[in-house]
Amino acid sequence: MRHSVWMGLAAAALALGGCSHGLEWRNAEDYRALAFDTSREGLLVALSCDSEEPDAQALCVSVAKALSERGGYRVRYPASPRMPANVRVRVAVAGERRGSAGNILVAFPGYLIFTPGWLGYGYTLERNVTCAIAEGNGKPMGELSLPITLNVRHADPGRTWATSTIWPLAPLSLLNGLYCVTYDQDVDAQLAEVVYPKLGAYIAGEIIAKVNGVAAPTKTVTPAKPAPAAKPAPAPRPAPEAKPAPAPEPKDDKPAPAAKPEAKPAPAAPVAAKPVAPAPRPAPTEDSPEARRLKEMLEFGLIDRPTYEAQLRALSK
Repeated sequence: MRHSVWMGLAAAALALGGCSHGLEWRNAEDYRALAFDTSREGLLVALSCDSEEPDAQALCVSVAKALSERGGYRVRYPASPRMPANVRVRVAVAGERRGSAGNILVAFPGYLIFTPGWLGYGYTLERNVTCAIAEGNGKPMGELSLPITLNVRHADPGRTWATSTIWPLAPLSLLNGLYCVTYDQDVDAQLAEVVYPKLGAYIAGEIIAKVNGVAAPTKTVTPAKPAPAAKPAPAPRPAPEAKPAPAPEPKDDKPAPAAKPEAKPAPAAPVAAKPVAPAPRPAPTEDSPEARRLKEMLEFGLIDRPTYEAQLRALSK
């Protein structure tokens, strides 16, 4: 009988603890697309996804649908590089997933066995979405880098069945809480249904804004109160009329006198040659003919002694 009671309580605990919590996107308002520019409706867009991960492929499908339904584009997805198009968009998705450390308190100690189904376990998905946009001929138009953080809550029956305070199951609650700190892969299956339609519209709005050359609104903006009209500024005074400049006085148009040619330097005066003094005659000696004649004249008494000496001195000059 006692075993039957314990088994009944255990079954009730399993039933209550095994309840689930559907996927809830907690920060959806951060990625809500408010408007789309349809000025280039009918544009042929070739969309491709660089990632082969099913989760990334599902997000690209949502982007393609939003481009077609909200932007008015003709979208080809998945597109090959040779496919004709007006615009080419290549989407790459990278990031990580992790569970919240607070999930252990949801599962343990388990006094409220319906807590997982009520609150759900918290998970965070970091996404870095890169969109390379080019013209149909491959000429780059720009690139978008969109960092995205998704905060979701979810509780799958596979993670709630061990939540109970009944002694046989209490240790399981602790182990289950430690296990729930990790990411639940079952969340990916519901992302394509709950999160990606809205997130794909947000990404599509950013792509359309880049292609059309306008800014896509992502937040609700409260219009500011109009500023009071400024008083008109007084008209500027007219500037005084400028007096015409006096005409220049006429000048004589006589040609300027030609410059005198430079005077040639006068030829150098010839240097007078100094007279060459005649070579002095050798002083007459007593053997010269003149001296002998004077001596003969002195001996014959034709001249006196003073005359003889004077004539002899004259001959020596």
